[in-house]
Formats: sequence, structure tokens, C-alpha cells
Amino acid sequence: SLRQSKEFLETLARFNTPGKLRNLRLSEGEIATAVLARRASLRVQQLLEEVALLQPAASYLSEAQANLPAEHPWSQQSVAERAQLLDALRRLAKGEASFDRAGWQRRLETLRQTYVQAYAELHRAHVLGPADDARRTRIMADARVAQLRDLAAVDILSNAERDGWIQAISGMRPCREFHEGLLADTPTCRCGFRPVQAPAGMTAARQLDTLDQRLDTILSQWHAALADALRSETAQQSIAAMTAQERRPLEAYLALADPVNAALPANLAAAANQALRGITTVSLSADDLMEALRAGGLPCTVEQLNQRFTGYVQQIMRGRDGRNTRL
Repeated sequence: SLRQSKEFLETLARFNTPGKLRNLRLSEGEIATAVLARRASLRVQQLLEEVALLQPAASYLSEAQANLPAEHPWSQQSVAERAQLLDALRRLAKGEASFDRAGWQRRLETLRQTYVQAYAELHRAHVLGPADDARRTRIMADARVAQLRDLAAVDILSNAERDGWIQAISGMRPCREFHEGLLADTPTCRCGFRPVQAPAGMTAARQLDTLDQRLDTILSQWHAALADALRSETAQQSIAAMTAQERRPLEAYLALADPVNAALPANLAAAANQALRGITTVSLSADDLMEALRAGGLPCTVEQLNQRFTGYVQQIMRGRDGRNTRL
């Protein structure tokens, strides 16, 4: 139709005087066909104008629809409105009906306002606001988190469990500045929250409660496991073989009535690992030691005595791990 209308107008353009018009040779059928093509062209022009006017709202709502889950009532309403709008534009293009521009602008604006309300409700449910974000900061600075990091250095406790908890609470999305006005020009908050990606059935506040409780559970389980391991026969033998300084953190720890809410002894993890890995004792014979010190004759220099003593200890420790051996 556009091509036919263009060709017809170009033909008419040559007959620009009354004299030239006498030479026009067009049948009524050709003129009728050209008129139909012209009407179709004008409808296309109107269609483009309507689309251009509705495009900003349509683009906003299209991105908004991608933000919400498909099963959300607003998404279903949006799909229905979109189908009706496309049908109205198609009927306009075919000349079957007029197009209610003002009515559609009102409908799209109503749909946008409904979206803003739905998004704001989901944002407040699934994103940490100022109060909840401050609470998360307090939890992450809690002494229990310091315990979690320290105890994770003990061989029998799970680094993966610690990392999973820290990743979960660190990965929660905060947004301290949200308000509905931020959605005037864009359907997505500055924080990037998209409800379609939010976990179902758990609000941010509830998730924070769960992580807080989970921290207590992890620490309680870890302390119980560590205390049981340190009280085992094998560990007790190792503890008995330690020096008094090495034993001190373990004795202080096992004496705690509520280790979750207490300050842990310094160097607890290193001492626990020593005890749990096993420590062996080697008894020294005073006679053998004196024999080694006399070897080479007496009197001797201090340097010679030191060398004889070092040689004796090296001989005793041959084939043993000095880190796990006590004399």
C-alpha cells in the first residue's frame, strides 16, 4: 500500500496545471485502488504515531514484567493488557476500528502504578531496609562470629559450614534509600533487586532470624564436638604429654560452662589440633644421657658438652616428628 500510494502521488505530481490535467489517463478503478492504498498509508502513519506515544510506557512495563514472577497477579494482568493493546493496534492498522489513545494511556498508567505498589511490597519484604541492615551489621560484628572464624581452624570442624554461613549473611541485599519515587522512570530499584530472583516464602527479616539462630546452632554443635574429642582417651593421652604451657588453653576451655557465650582461650585452635593429631612421649634414660655426655672424655669445653647433648637428642629423635613428640 505504501508503494502504491507513493507511485500514485508521483504520477499526479506531473499534472500540476489545468492544461496538463487534460492528459491524465486514469480509470475510476485505478483511482479507487489508489485511494484505498492512501488510506492504508495514513493508517500506518497513525499507527506509528500511536506506537511512538505509547512506547515509553510499554518499554517500562515490559521491563517490569520481566522483574516479577510469571505467577504474580500483576504479571498475569500485564500479559492480558498487552494482548488487548496489540489487538487494538492491529485492528487500527487494518482499518477495522478506531484507536482510543487517551483510554490506553490511562490503562497503562494504572498498570504502572499497580506495579510500583507490588514491587515496593516485595522490595520491603526481601531487601534489608535500614533497621534490618543495621541488625545484620551487629550480628556480623558479634563475638560469636569471631568464635566461628577461630574454631574453623580446628581440623575436625567444617570450614565449609563457616564459609556457607558467612556467604549467606554477606550476600543479603541491603537498600537504605528505597522509596516508590525511585520507580518513576525505571521499574528496578538502584540496588538492582528483581523479585523474580528472590527466594520464595522467606522475607529478608525472617532470613536474618534464621541465620542468627543458625549461628548459635553451629557454635553449639562445634563446641560439643570439640569438647567430646578433647575428652577422648587418645586426646587425653596427648594432653598429658604436652608441656604445661601447651595444656593451659585446653584446660581453660574444658572448664568453661558455656563456651558459646564465653571468651575462648588464646591459641585454642593450635593447641586442640596438637592434641587431636596425637602426641607421643619418649622417655630419656639418665644413665644413657650421662654416658653420652662423658663420651670423648671429661673434663670438656662447653661447646663439646653442647655438641654431645645435641647428638644424643638427635639420635633419640631419629625417625620421629619433633612437632608431635615430647621428651
